[in-house]
Amino acid sequence: MIELLKKLVSINTIDSKNSDQVFQAILDYLKEKNVPFEHQILEFEGVKNLLIRHRGEGPLLALNGHYDVVPVSEGWSHDPFTPVIKDGKLYGRGASDMKAGVVANVEAFAQLAKEGKNVLLMVVGDEEKAGYKGTKPVLDAIEEKIDYAIVTEGMQGDQEFGESIKVGRRGVFWFEFTIIGKPGHASRPHQAKNPADAISSLLNVVQSMKLPDSPDMVPTTIVPTKISMDGGATNVIPREATITFDMRYNYAIEPESVPKALKEIVERLGYQASYKILENEPAFFNKDPNFLELVRRIMKSKGYLAKPDTKGGSSDARFISAKGIPVLEIGPRAYNIHSTDEYVVLEDVEKLVDLLVEIGKALKK
Repeated sequence: MIELLKKLVSINTIDSKNSDQVFQAILDYLKEKNVPFEHQILEFEGVKNLLIRHRGEGPLLALNGHYDVVPVSEGWSHDPFTPVIKDGKLYGRGASDMKAGVVANVEAFAQLAKEGKNVLLMVVGDEEKAGYKGTKPVLDAIEEKIDYAIVTEGMQGDQEFGESIKVGRRGVFWFEFTIIGKPGHASRPHQAKNPADAISSLLNVVQSMKLPDSPDMVPTTIVPTKISMDGGATNVIPREATITFDMRYNYAIEPESVPKALKEIVERLGYQASYKILENEPAFFNKDPNFLELVRRIMKSKGYLAKPDTKGGSSDARFISAKGIPVLEIGPRAYNIHSTDEYVVLEDVEKLVDLLVEIGKALKK
């Protein structure tokens, strides 16, 4: 299994390239283990995704992981695509995000298939770019019903393996807000209508907004990230200003209600206002308490804390949840994903396989 991880990490899969090499390594691994399976490759807008299926007894469990990785920054201690093992850790780009999770899924699939279980392995691309050429269209193409799903993303913030279970993640809503006032000479501000004044009011409103929250999810946040206004000269009050917001929202909120409310406020101040949605990635939350309880019970029996958690950015679990499929995220500890000298603790991969197999065997119709 560790040899498979080394092989996958050695393949440069930035922007979902070299997928054929990844898929062949996985298929060869399963064939060498004499695992019964069928497979297909689904391609969407140039991104290839691998589905591996074993038809057996019990509910259908999908194991999801992405093979694509982010670009490499400077400062690595060694070639990021030449895996190095040192002190029980494997170093390389994608080691923890998320080729370790993919390998754990492959090995768990092999063991569950040999147990005669009903299991589906999804090895997808495009997750680091958005998932719209990976998990989302793959799910749309699958005709049979998936009963449960586990995504083996690395668990950021965990100090011990099994410390948390990702039961949800906030959605991502980016919008650009435009304010139009009246330009004028900076020496005569009373004859103009400076959009900067509206921005000031807007930021105060955003800071004091009371939004619906859910007790089982991290609170919603709205953060201004870019402000732009330019009259063309220092002594010219500009006509227009734009401000961009990054909003992370829980499942209790309709995200577009926020810019709509801000637009009404700014227009009441006498300005023209409009907004443009730049990104809207839905929130997800596992709404099957029985699935969560089963997984927690298994994890606690092994001495893991198994604390439900909703921190972090978005993941492909949002697409799975949107299909009404109970989904949880469990993975190895992730200390420095997207950073230099990315690594995974090899012991975590072994523990993750053991956990996935136990969960797969315990699931009942």
